[in-house]
Amino acid sequence: MTSEQKKAIRATAAALGINEDEVKRMLEAKPADGKPDRFVTRNEAAALMAICPHTVDAMAAAGKLKKVILTPSWKTKTGKRLGGSVRFRLSDVQSIIQNGISA
Repeated sequence: MTSEQKKAIRATAAALGINEDEVKRMLEAKPADGKPDRFVTRNEAAALMAICPHTVDAMAAAGKLKKVILTPSWKTKTGKRLGGSVRFRLSDVQSIIQNGISA
């Protein structure tokens, strides 16, 4: 592991408030056949990829990172959209970390 990778793991652990071993487990985790994948929040995905949370939003909007909506959203009388818990599959985040983003 390079010093840059170690530094990124340290920074991610600090940002998420977890220890470095947990970050390593998250990065190395592989979903077992037939078992559901783990979901991460926007901030967790951003920390794992060492990018800004707004960049995660942009990646999702561009179709580079698939988002999973766990709860439905609704519109208020003024037209503002509320609700809609969004998560990302850890395996998708790991794939981007390992392989980069396809054009």
